[in-house]
Amino acid sequence: MIVHPQRVREAESRMVMQFIKWAAEGALKGGQEAEQGRLRNGQESFASDAK
Repeated sequence: MIVHPQRVREAESRMVMQFIKWAAEGALKGGQEAEQGRLRNGQESFASDAK
């Protein structure tokens, strides 16, 4: 089987675009905004989550 580099790049590009789309949809729903807030606050939030 011959792999065409151009087709591989196109497939990777589609996968990346799909991932970005999912991430954007998640952020719109608010779930990722809370996650990013925890990350900005540092590691203490992970300690409180573990309790």
